[in-house]
Amino acid sequence: MSSTLFFVCMSGRMIPGMAMLTSAANPAVRGTFMTLNSAVQSGAMGLAALAGGHIISRDAQGHVQHYWMAAVLGGCASILSIVVARRLNLHKPPNVPQK
Repeated sequence: MSSTLFFVCMSGRMIPGMAMLTSAANPAVRGTFMTLNSAVQSGAMGLAALAGGHIISRDAQGHVQHYWMAAVLGGCASILSIVVARRLNLHKPPNVPQK
């Protein structure tokens, strides 16, 4: 039950994020922007896996070490994403007057 709830909640937060990201791009170059965004996301996932592999290790008894450091790094990345999201300038549809 908890794993199902986790997957529902994690997928649900992608929808508003993608809506914000799509609105931030100029409509004339939105396709190029989304392609570059996909490439950056894939690269970031690879870098996150690489960083996690260097941070997390096992000791002689087989216990996981430094997992907390990966959690702190993930928390900092989440806070940074909130700061960046608040600074986005979203494009308005052409028929809506700009302020």
